[in-house]
Amino acid sequence: MATVSTVFRKDKLNKKGIAPVNFRVIKDRKIYYVTTDLKLTADEWDEKNTKVKPKHKNSVYWNNWLAAKNAELQNDMIEMNTNEKSLTGRQLRDGIAGKKPTDFFVFANEVCEEYKLAGQIGTYDKNKSILAKLKAYPKSGQLCFQDITPEFLEVYSQYLKTEHKNKTNTVNKDFKFIRKVFNDAYRKGIIEHKVNPFNNYKMKTDKTNICFLLEDELSLFENVATTPGTRLELHRDMFVFAGWTAGIRISDLLQLQWKNI
Repeated sequence: MATVSTVFRKDKLNKKGIAPVNFRVIKDRKIYYVTTDLKLTADEWDEKNTKVKPKHKNSVYWNNWLAAKNAELQNDMIEMNTNEKSLTGRQLRDGIAGKKPTDFFVFANEVCEEYKLAGQIGTYDKNKSILAKLKAYPKSGQLCFQDITPEFLEVYSQYLKTEHKNKTNTVNKDFKFIRKVFNDAYRKGIIEHKVNPFNNYKMKTDKTNICFLLEDELSLFENVATTPGTRLELHRDMFVFAGWTAGIRISDLLQLQWKNI
């Protein structure tokens, strides 16, 4: 359970002896502050009663405002603790300060953008496709992190298999990216560890039989007659090259340059 209180920030005193009055949020023994526009000197603040002393010319106004705002924040805090049990202290602070918690898609798109900035366009496109499928899922809507539970993942995996005809291993690849988003969100303090559904969800894979071309079979492709300078000739050469280099990935093959040889 989190608590909210009104405090005079003695630790923020400036050279003129003035400091702000903030609302302090304590959750999980961690402290966060919600700022206000009120700034006072130490002798204008009643520490015992947590209110502005009468000597301040606007004490009545500010005391009424602080009392009303504190009551409002207390109500917001109770509501958010009830409806958003997984929120971190920072999110709770932002919520009562009027900021909306970051939803899953907002943060997931930020993760995708990091791939784009790093020049990993293939990975960027693949992950955007994964998010597009999730966003089109009828039961997703505006997903928050806490909405994605082990039960949600189980139902969603069945949806991918029936509606998108995805195989188990394809679903597994999709879930790996979703898991990464959760892990990144935890590292950045956006969610708590217990929110991660993959703590209690085991991803599934099917064993596959990988078939390899024999040397003489690859030679058959190599000897296919094509017209010089055509796209077919280029595709043949790329395929044969990939075969002779132990099955290089197409994304790597497309970016290969002479300096890489």
